[in-house]
Amino acid sequence: MLDTVSGQCPYCGFAIGPREPRVVCGACGAAHHEGCWRNNGRCTTPNCTGEPVGASSNGDGAESPVPLGTPGLKPPPPTRIPARPDYEGTGGSTGTSSSFDLRPLDFRDILDETVELYKSNAWLFISIAATVYLPVYILSALFRFSAPNSYNPVGVLTGLAAPVVSAALAWAASERLLGRSTSSRASYAPVLRRFAAFILTQMLVWLALVALGLGLFFAAGIAVAFGMLGALLAVPIVMAGVVMMAVAGVWLSVTPQVQVLEGLHYTAAMGRSRALVQGYVAKTFGVLLVIGILTAIVTGLLLGIPTAIVASTSIARGLEMSRGTAVLLTVLEAAISIGMAPLQMIALTWVYYDLRARKEGFDLEMLAQALEAEATSARP
Repeated sequence: MLDTVSGQCPYCGFAIGPREPRVVCGACGAAHHEGCWRNNGRCTTPNCTGEPVGASSNGDGAESPVPLGTPGLKPPPPTRIPARPDYEGTGGSTGTSSSFDLRPLDFRDILDETVELYKSNAWLFISIAATVYLPVYILSALFRFSAPNSYNPVGVLTGLAAPVVSAALAWAASERLLGRSTSSRASYAPVLRRFAAFILTQMLVWLALVALGLGLFFAAGIAVAFGMLGALLAVPIVMAGVVMMAVAGVWLSVTPQVQVLEGLHYTAAMGRSRALVQGYVAKTFGVLLVIGILTAIVTGLLLGIPTAIVASTSIARGLEMSRGTAVLLTVLEAAISIGMAPLQMIALTWVYYDLRARKEGFDLEMLAQALEAEATSARP
């Protein structure tokens, strides 16, 4: 039978999420990630010869116990599932819109699938981002115009909202990738039930990165105190610190996906993200870099250039920017930010599935079944 209690997988050392597929050894009772059992081919407990017990359909809809892992068993082939009628993938498609495969994707495939998924569901993703970010921008404009010299708390509000929006976007991307219908309200439902957990987990991520950076720069400061030789050593220390912070950020990049799709939070979610990304840091960083460059280009062309023109014109005439112009630029900034926000989470959701396909022989249909209860309860 399938274990229904979350625990720690003895093969990879990470927690088994409450909705993750798992295999239990029939002899010692040790629970494993199903992909870990497949990779190892047997129970990880030393000297244990127990056979696994799982669940599969016997053809008439009933479940019967069958072995899910035997020595030498290869990961299952890609699972074909019905595709969205309005979405035809590229890297993962089979040439038609009737089905697509979950398989390891290369760098270009992930970017192509990200763009296609966004194009096919643009209104959904934009509405999710706008639900939270639009009120934040309205508050920002009100503070800016009513009390331009006072403290503006909008930055704090944005920081608190970002983990919630990111998780909702990840949920929506997963639902559409699985071929399910969803909405802005349904995407926020599983996130709002554990609102504090999403906020606190993201705070832990930020604190981990800040602590790493401060520690390395503190070490560089100590090196400088020892004179010229120390100053020379400080430069590579700072460079190494920047690289380590970047790597740590990439390791933790799929934490929102782990939280919303596997039900893990806090350090368990961070550790799971690191385990998935480890070995594919360069590829994940490349995806994030391309999305970041694309966002910077779009923002620069649509917002940076108009803002520079308006500012230079105002300075040349010795006039302050009119309130109407400032409002127009604020609206433009909000529209661009809301429109570009979903791209990173869509891309990281594809990265998450790609990593599970590579590392765990992940079966997409199995995830669809595991998430069914959560998706049903989240829908109004």
